[in-house]
Amino acid sequence: MLHSVLLAVVLLACVPQTLSSVSAHAVEGDVCRVDGRIGQCVHYRHNAEFLQKMVAPLRSDEDDEYLRRYVCDRAQGLTCRIGSVNPDTCGIQMDDRIVGGTRAAIDQYPWMALLQYARQEKKRLACGGALLNRRFVLTAAHCVVRLPGGMTLHKIRLGEWDTESEVDCEDSKDEMSCAPPIQEFGYEKVIVHEGYTGNNDDRANDIGLIKLDGAAECNEFVRPICLPEPTMTGLYGGVLQAAGWGRTETASGSRYKMTVPLAHYELADCNATYVSKMRIPLGETQFCAKGEPGKDTCNGDSGGPLMKRIRTAYYVLGIVSFGPRKCGSNMPAVYTQVDKFYDWIVSNMVQVERGPPLVQHSLRFF
Repeated sequence: MLHSVLLAVVLLACVPQTLSSVSAHAVEGDVCRVDGRIGQCVHYRHNAEFLQKMVAPLRSDEDDEYLRRYVCDRAQGLTCRIGSVNPDTCGIQMDDRIVGGTRAAIDQYPWMALLQYARQEKKRLACGGALLNRRFVLTAAHCVVRLPGGMTLHKIRLGEWDTESEVDCEDSKDEMSCAPPIQEFGYEKVIVHEGYTGNNDDRANDIGLIKLDGAAECNEFVRPICLPEPTMTGLYGGVLQAAGWGRTETASGSRYKMTVPLAHYELADCNATYVSKMRIPLGETQFCAKGEPGKDTCNGDSGGPLMKRIRTAYYVLGIVSFGPRKCGSNMPAVYTQVDKFYDWIVSNMVQVERGPPLVQHSLRFF
């Protein structure tokens, strides 16, 4: 094993030197695209196809061309592994718009983001979001554009649990568990779906991405959630889970991260309800979910994820968009259906990270 690793290191010097890195500041998990093929940046040791070509005793011109093009960052040894854009540990946890919810554990749903807004000198925590990789947070479009007068997006918090404590600690089973300090970021760029209008009678395409102004450090309390892959089916049966710090039945905002189980609600019935009661039609890129009486998602959790555990990992299926004026009522809430926007999400992450075309013939590798 040691001999193989040393051999790979030595062979790095033999890879053609006509490439520069795709990005000067790529990080592991970044989305990459080469010739229309989507993947993520991983170390060459975790990219079997790249490693196989790199250590081959005899390489063809095609192999050399591959080694030139499938690179994310030469200095860090990051290569573009074609396939899933989901980080290898996405959706895994150690195991406000939440009405009737229960308090989440301190390390539960570590992909949750909390957005802070500024109006003059005042700061306010409001919308939520979900970390997709170390650079990007998924949220609702209405959380980042057409905000109330004078309000602007200020910071994005990761690793938050108790909004009133400098150091988050939880006493569980007679054992104190404390989280590291929250990670707080500004934003480099906000991307809103081009089909979003923000009109009260048209809530479609309520989806946005926030590119952080730095890269999140993943740990037990900060970790990305998985995006549903295009080949996945049967996503919406069973228990769905919402989480956030928003409005509850007893207060305008929850101090702690809360969670509540919900169930998918038939779109046709949901559409009929919203058309008749609120004059808002729903479309195929939206879906509805509803909890038990008194348990729902409310305004403070707009932009937060609706999640489902599939095998061992959580996937973000929906983005909290809007709901009835009275939280916890008998009406279901409406969510943006994430899998319908997979191509939009991925292409915008690549475009922001790399820009088309991502790999030029003048690039160098190792």
